[in-house]
Amino acid sequence: MGAISTSCIDRRIAFAHLSKGVVACGIPVLTSVGSGAWEVALGGRPAREPHDMGAISEGLEALASQSQLRADLGRRGLVRTAGYSWQRTGVATRELLAKG
Repeated sequence: MGAISTSCIDRRIAFAHLSKGVVACGIPVLTSVGSGAWEVALGGRPAREPHDMGAISEGLEALASQSQLRADLGRRGLVRTAGYSWQRTGVATRELLAKG
């Protein structure tokens, strides 16, 4: 059996790419409001305040116990990440740097 969910409770943008990869596999991620991961995932993941341990616990419990929620978030995450590609990221980065 593989992962049923994961979490990324952090305010740094570095974890956005890791979370995006997980979501691209159809695995829901509990993330923090205002984080880079949250910005990437709008609409595809539940989010909690990073310092609210009760809310984080509730979110993790919901993901662990509600298979329908996991399935829905997994589908939504696949749709959200389908629009990303390294090719397009490279082209956009090159264009931005050229404006420089």
